[in-house]
Amino acid sequence: MRRFYQTYQIQQTVSVKLSWSHYCELLTISDADKRSFYEKESINSGWSIRELKRQISTSLYERLLLSEGQCDR
Repeated sequence: MRRFYQTYQIQQTVSVKLSWSHYCELLTISDADKRSFYEKESINSGWSIRELKRQISTSLYERLLLSEGQCDR
């Protein structure tokens, strides 16, 4: 709960389209841009918590950055 409050303070509204399980999973991501990407994709694509975990584990964010040539790896 503390991490949730620190991440999603009053300035930022949380979506009612995601479950508490989605937010618990998102809070494991320390990079704010990466977390925001997965949050938006979860909402826009209607990902279940299982699908969100799968996309994180397969590094969708990093793969998209690499395909756009924006990742320094």
